[in-house]
Amino acid sequence: MNDGEISGAGEFHLFGDAQLVNAGNIIANKSGERFLVQSQEGHISNNGTMSAESGGILLLNPVVIDNVEGSIVAKDNSAFEMRGGSIRGGLFASEENSFFGIPTWGGGSLEGEITNAAHFSISQRGTLLVSDDLALQGSGAIELHPNSA
Repeated sequence: MNDGEISGAGEFHLFGDAQLVNAGNIIANKSGERFLVQSQEGHISNNGTMSAESGGILLLNPVVIDNVEGSIVAKDNSAFEMRGGSIRGGLFASEENSFFGIPTWGGGSLEGEITNAAHFSISQRGTLLVSDDLALQGSGAIELHPNSA
């Protein structure tokens, strides 16, 4: 369980059916560098904040996040990227000068009740799967680029 702060760049792997409970902050904040969160079978319960700041890149590849009580944020010329996995619920937020979404050749799925205050972008050849229980609300937008699905 994280009830403090994990920040910087590097890799965080969950092996087997391991679970991470985040009640604090996970922050990608090294300019131009990635903070990779990866799991094959485990998942994250995010009750805190996962963010990309100060030019950092928060990359999910693949990981399942139960975000019902949490938030995922991109700000300060940073990026939040999904290259696989799924996110259930919670709050998404981004600033105009940051990337939030699925990069080229990336993919992911959204489920549950999500308050979207982000500009969620699905880049060329990116794929977003939407579950039948997805309920989007908020002032944000989801943008499909050419050849995305």
